Amino acid sequence: MDSDQGGFQKIAPYLKHPLVLVGFVLLLFFGIHKKLIESGIIPPLTQQAGSEVVQAILAYGFWIALAVIVLGIGLQYVKSLRR
Repeated sequence: MDSDQGGFQKIAPYLKHPLVLVGFVLLLFFGIHKKLIESGIIPPLTQQAGSEVVQAILAYGFWIALAVIVLGIGLQYVKSLRR
């Protein structure tokens, strides 16, 4: 357990950069769905219901991802102005 914390302490300074956090959020947002389906948290859907879910995820996911990207770039810009 201690070795895991030591590894995280080496990586933690890199996670402070807003654009790295944006990438991490996008990775989680777009990459976690397969694990949710494999583990059974999201049950298999009919073709009709599946297409509606995919359309909703794409619509909302696009706006969420766009907002996270804009906020991350804005935060980086504000930080660069303060230096």
